[in-house]
Amino acid sequence: MKIAVVGANSPLGKSLVLDAEKEGIQVTSIVSSPQDLVGNGPIIIKECFELTQSELQKFHAVVDAQSFAQITSHVFETLPVFSLAPLLKGLPCHYVAFGSCYLLFSDSKRTQRLGESSSMFFIKGDLRASKVLELYKRIQTFKDFKYTLLCPPLTVKEEAYPTGKFEFGDDVLPLSLEGASSITLGDLSLAMVELLKRGIDKPLVSVINK
Repeated sequence: MKIAVVGANSPLGKSLVLDAEKEGIQVTSIVSSPQDLVGNGPIIIKECFELTQSELQKFHAVVDAQSFAQITSHVFETLPVFSLAPLLKGLPCHYVAFGSCYLLFSDSKRTQRLGESSSMFFIKGDLRASKVLELYKRIQTFKDFKYTLLCPPLTVKEEAYPTGKFEFGDDVLPLSLEGASSITLGDLSLAMVELLKRGIDKPLVSVINK
């Protein structure tokens, strides 16, 4: 399998590059700057709007580690997904991204996404929800665009060690038997590798530490 990782020098991107290579996946890093790179694969140093379709057609998947993670630090339309969508049109290459818990429904009734809940500001302490939902609505309008968003639970523990124990769910917020909703950053990366290996192609997939 050959993949490209957009934002390969971000914390999550670096973890993904290393985890994917350990599983024998050929990884190409797409970055705007050569700083903080890891891995042994090829490197494309370009902004996403500078990429060409011919550069992407050899990959089975393009993994976006930037668009949802940096949604508040970029001008909205400059997020990588807006450049990638037209380039991937007509290609067998699958767009896969690390999504957001805001996209998941609060319960199995599926009446409200977490990002639509007024209580989420007090739980998460940020104002990204509306932008995340807007981005998802835009993605849904892209024609001939095959995508999968891997959505973490409420909390991503960046400093904790990965456990290697996680499970996938659907588009509903996952909870443990104790009512917790968390995953380590390392396990989120490992889950992305497993998702790629399994070829899961649902629009939204959740994941949680067991």
